[in-house]
Amino acid sequence: MGDKPARVGFKVWANGTVYYLGKLKLVPHETRMIDLKKLRDAQQSDLEKHTIPRDATDGSVLWIRLDNVPVMGRLAVIRRDGGVASSYDCTLCNCPGIYNYSTTIVPNSQCPVGTGSSDQLSAEVWFKPECNNTLFYNDLTDQSGWISSDGSVFTVNNSSPIGLLKALAAGSATATGTPPQQCTNYNLQGGYTCYCTSYSSAGGSGQCQVTQAVPTNFKITSVTDIGKGLYPGLQANFTWQSSDGKLPDLSNCSMRENTTYPTQNNSACPSGQGGMCYYPSSPPWPKPGQSGTGYPNPTVQPSPPAPATSGSGDVTNSVTNLNFVKPYSANSFAATEYVQYSCNGGSSWSNLYGPATITRSASQNPQKQWVATISRTDTTTTSSYVMP
Repeated sequence: MGDKPARVGFKVWANGTVYYLGKLKLVPHETRMIDLKKLRDAQQSDLEKHTIPRDATDGSVLWIRLDNVPVMGRLAVIRRDGGVASSYDCTLCNCPGIYNYSTTIVPNSQCPVGTGSSDQLSAEVWFKPECNNTLFYNDLTDQSGWISSDGSVFTVNNSSPIGLLKALAAGSATATGTPPQQCTNYNLQGGYTCYCTSYSSAGGSGQCQVTQAVPTNFKITSVTDIGKGLYPGLQANFTWQSSDGKLPDLSNCSMRENTTYPTQNNSACPSGQGGMCYYPSSPPWPKPGQSGTGYPNPTVQPSPPAPATSGSGDVTNSVTNLNFVKPYSANSFAATEYVQYSCNGGSSWSNLYGPATITRSASQNPQKQWVATISRTDTTTTSSYVMP
């Protein structure tokens, strides 16, 4: 009816539940139809996480204009037999609803949120008619100014998408949304004309905790003989999940395999490699000094560590130098493997899986052949190579 946009507070009572339409706004001279049956069937929740009960067949509708613009409503009931019952209403009171208070919902889904994730905040501005205490809210999320009490924990967007919380680091902070000024008092003059005499723009605040999601639920999915008789080699494939169920929240975390070898028979690794290497006994193992004879102790792979957001990975253990030395004799050495994660840039590492023991051995098989074999304690799969 009016020449300016008009916000409308609108709610439905059904089966003891109150459902709000928080973003109802009419453009000048617009007529809007609201299908309550469709709202019920859609089961889309409002900011209070309410829905119209699915089994509701009747209820009540209440609305109020929130801006000082003329608005008229009509309720129509359409029966299956084609009958239509209508009633017209010019809202509850002579003047629009007045500002009552603001709340900030942090966030829409739930708090806490994981580092690296984002979630949408909402600003509810509540109004009530001056003639009674019935409350209505209006969603002013995209018209509010947002601040975080600690920008190192999370930030809140003031550009599109407005009100989006971005979690940066573990901790707790408060988000505040401040809406535009709203009228807190109207004077009615001449029985029809309302004048606003005071305003408020007080914001609403909500606290949110940011937690660091970590890898969990580690599982080896398969172990494969990748050597296939050409050399001893096993590949273990595995998966993990995020502690909050969302792998993207592991964006601050990295994964690695850390394998250690016996402390004896250690000396400097070949030039350019750095660190210490373990050299197994020769014979039967290849002589030290050759490429691939030493095992970096510890062996940390991959380098750099892999991102934890993938949710899957693999590790390979093998014997790459096949220049075995005669006379052959039975010999074996074991390594201890852990799969680890870090969520602080590598300052510290936590064990996600292990220990698993990886054994490399030289022995005779039932056919009196000398074979080099690699095995793991977490699988029955082995990989062997017939020594020349």
